[in-house]
Amino acid sequence: MTIMLLSVDRYVAVRHPVKSRHFSSAGVVIATALCATWLVAGAVMAPLAKVRSVKQVPLLSGGQLEFCHEAWPSTCARQAFEVALCGFIYVVPGVVVAASYIATGRTLLSGGHDALLLRRDAAAGGGDLAGGGGYERALAGRRRAAIMLLLVAGLFATFWLPYHVINLYLAFAPSSGGGGGGGADGWITWLGSLSLLVGHSHSAQNPFIYFTMSKAFKRDLIGLLTCRRRAAAHAPHQQASTTY
Repeated sequence: MTIMLLSVDRYVAVRHPVKSRHFSSAGVVIATALCATWLVAGAVMAPLAKVRSVKQVPLLSGGQLEFCHEAWPSTCARQAFEVALCGFIYVVPGVVVAASYIATGRTLLSGGHDALLLRRDAAAGGGDLAGGGGYERALAGRRRAAIMLLLVAGLFATFWLPYHVINLYLAFAPSSGGGGGGGADGWITWLGSLSLLVGHSHSAQNPFIYFTMSKAFKRDLIGLLTCRRRAAAHAPHQQASTTY
């Protein structure tokens, strides 16, 4: 859902560049969107807090094996949860992201009305966007940002797809009880655990994508890691330097 908000933000920034500056600077709007994202995510995952518990199995050596166990009240309840989970955190965000980037790509790559509208809005904003060079630089920057976020969204869809497919199979397959037994079900359950690891690895890939494709992110990250200080060259009366 965070990636979905980013795609909508890119769409607004490209289609309405002047208005988006006022919209993006509104801290209340940003805070509300972030809070809404976390509230929806918490509501979607809340059933797991009810059905999950730690199960203990005695071992021959005298110790105990503890693992997380899901005790659903019925098969239909589990199926409904898996469908809602896939819909809320995969299908719906995926559709919104795809629609946003299709519309954004049309604006950035077309030479027709959309491009003229973007140039007119940029000129109306004044400043360095009013000139042709400033407009081209701003347009190139938006294109790089769109490609970067599209890559992030594509990797998200690719790396989380196996997890949702396997979970839906475990929930609806007649021979599957969702347990960790042997045979085909055991292999599917093992693949489900592996797919969860693969899905979470997407979060570890994002910083590398940002570092490679975003000059601003690379500059700020290097400054942060090296404790670099910026000199206030244009404001000698202010504090000499500030820390990233």
